[in-house]
Amino acid sequence: LGKIPLVACLVVHCKVGRNALLICNYLPQYISQSPRRYSLRAWFDAEDASSLRKQFCLMGKHTVGLTISDDATDADLAGVRNWLLNNDDWLIVLDNADHPAEIASVVPDGRGHVIVTSRCGFASDAFAAAAEVQVDVMTMDEAVKLLLASSGLKEDEAASELCEELGCLPLAVAQAGSYMKQHARSRVMGCKEYLGLLRRQASVLLSPKDSTAVRFTPRQIIALTWRISLDHLVRRNGGPLAVELLNVCAYLHPDDIDFWTLVRYLEHKLGLATSEVRQQIDEQVESSLDLLQEYSLARCAPAGI
Repeated sequence: LGKIPLVACLVVHCKVGRNALLICNYLPQYISQSPRRYSLRAWFDAEDASSLRKQFCLMGKHTVGLTISDDATDADLAGVRNWLLNNDDWLIVLDNADHPAEIASVVPDGRGHVIVTSRCGFASDAFAAAAEVQVDVMTMDEAVKLLLASSGLKEDEAASELCEELGCLPLAVAQAGSYMKQHARSRVMGCKEYLGLLRRQASVLLSPKDSTAVRFTPRQIIALTWRISLDHLVRRNGGPLAVELLNVCAYLHPDDIDFWTLVRYLEHKLGLATSEVRQQIDEQVESSLDLLQEYSLARCAPAGI
């Protein structure tokens, strides 16, 4: 990825499970190699066209300083696109554009740069003069390295077998490794033990036909690793609250959930407002987020989750 020069529009085709890895590792490196120094960098969730239009208009209002109405009209969007057309020091990333034809009209023209990430194999067809790069699934070696790093194990003969069972999906591999690391506090948990746990969980969670399939689908794999981790987490001290807050997060946008949103949820639930109780709530939320991160169920930042 880093060997490809920045062009007006670059479409990055990500196979299942690679978007988070791409965003965290490849794109920052790719962008940093450009000789350009952008005065405007914007990152948008591009799953939904109407939401993307609103995000563009909000950028025009709060970042660029344009006069934008509350309704995010066609005229407002045209104003933002016109600003981008007349400026050349901007970079826009459209993440998870899995319905590219619906958002193509929002993508700005001009002298800046656009990077589109998508799991759609023909996404580049929706954008004029777009270059394309493929980001494949993790290799077995990459998956084993991730598993050993996240589990704290130096080596394990069954690591390759477990990674194959997990489809080399980064999230599933990271969750399996984190589970083994947390479980090691009470007894040794290696790859063979986790494989047995995974298959027992499949017999409970999946239909008889699916649980005996040669390979699980990506959705089934993620469902199994999540259930295994949640079942263990809920038995930990502070675990039930962590799971409850995770359920609250499921109703919110998946990115940049503010720490204080979760604090206010607990304050509202408890109906108490003394300074001492508020301090306890802050500490409980912080501890819960730490637990979720330990199990690779959430990625936390200083401001939230």
